[in-house]
Amino acid sequence: TALPICTTLLVHLFGPKGDKLLNLEDFSRFMDNLQEEVLDMEFHEASHGLPVISEATFARLLLRDSNLDESEVKEYLERLKERNQKNEGIAFPKFLDFARFLNELEEFSVAVKMFTLAGKPVTQDEFQRAVKSSLGKALDSQLVEVVFQIFDVDGDGKLSYEEFIDVMKDRKNR
Repeated sequence: TALPICTTLLVHLFGPKGDKLLNLEDFSRFMDNLQEEVLDMEFHEASHGLPVISEATFARLLLRDSNLDESEVKEYLERLKERNQKNEGIAFPKFLDFARFLNELEEFSVAVKMFTLAGKPVTQDEFQRAVKSSLGKALDSQLVEVVFQIFDVDGDGKLSYEEFIDVMKDRKNR
């Protein structure tokens, strides 16, 4: 019989003999670490080694894997360019927090759906409440402001919820 091929990943997860049990906690930690490493590479590639990425670069990363066509992406980026006056940049911890938020997108979506069903607009405060209920903590306010600059279609201070969710699902499922 053929011997199983022991890859580094198999050895890491199941030991050198492949007989180690992998518990949920260890596997979850492994997956979190793997996601963080991939995001770190994506961030550093986009930042060219700098400690921050621009808000426009953040927007491009969010929109990159969406089903939007090139003209729609350009529209989002133009909207951000017109509205973003601060240009503070986004450091890796904020970028990572946003990615972790996307892991909880379904819970967030349910929470925000309650606002929309009640006829309430999704303001930055409501957005943060929904984030906190799904993630357990709020996102950085500057990050939320950038999200609204991108996804507030008519500039009324309210999130275009369906569009945001559709694009973020594309990003999450890449």
